[in-house]
Amino acid sequence: MESHLRSRVTIAQIAEQSGYSLFYFIRTFNKVVQQTPYDYLVTRRVSEALKMITETDRRITDIALDFCFETPESFSRAFKRMFGILPSLCRKESVPEDVFPVPPRTLQDLQFINRSDFALPELMEFEEMTLIGLSSIIDAQDCEKGIDQTEQLRMQLAGYLKERKTKIVSVWSYNDHWKQDFLFKGIATEKGIEAFPPLIIQRIPSGKYARIFYRANDQQAALHYLLYTWLPQNSCKQKYRFMIEEESENTNSEMERAIRIPVLMI
Repeated sequence: MESHLRSRVTIAQIAEQSGYSLFYFIRTFNKVVQQTPYDYLVTRRVSEALKMITETDRRITDIALDFCFETPESFSRAFKRMFGILPSLCRKESVPEDVFPVPPRTLQDLQFINRSDFALPELMEFEEMTLIGLSSIIDAQDCEKGIDQTEQLRMQLAGYLKERKTKIVSVWSYNDHWKQDFLFKGIATEKGIEAFPPLIIQRIPSGKYARIFYRANDQQAALHYLLYTWLPQNSCKQKYRFMIEEESENTNSEMERAIRIPVLMI
């Protein structure tokens, strides 16, 4: 499917290539991916079209035809249904914060949502949180370097606070391309406390958050599911471009971490 986003391929042809009947393919795909094959194909086509709209000067009509939409009107309807605005409003620097392309599903994404201990996200109200800790710019283009920076920040924080076993809260923010570019690590503290450099205070606003639990190596898969599957299915969208990562207080659970992101009901 990913190699035929610009080809006029049908779901029946995809099923045939997979060696399954159309009925069995649709049923199995929907069970494993939690999305129908047709919805997945349209979602990915519209997402790639969004990238072309924001990164090039090509006419939107031509982009729509590139991704197999019969008319510009049908493309605009699909685009607005997915992103809530017309494609003409997403040119260059004018893309709204809550509009970003859905990436292709990876094997890790599918393994995560099909585990026996997978638990659906929860929608919860959280009070304002005050944290004290350290911050750093993260190299989102170099994965290994980003991991090293993250671990260094954790160790520095443990050294300054003299408590390596303290529950640490991470706050990730995102740039215009939805890449992690800023990380804060800290611990909960009282309001009004004074921080001395290099320690800083970070306040997390109160409000409605979606929270999902996951294993240590599944952060990206958990975030993908939350952003690209669960939020749209539950008429929600992300309110701000940041997420909070917390270690679970239940030390006996393999789902030892939780992500929560601020949301708005649509």
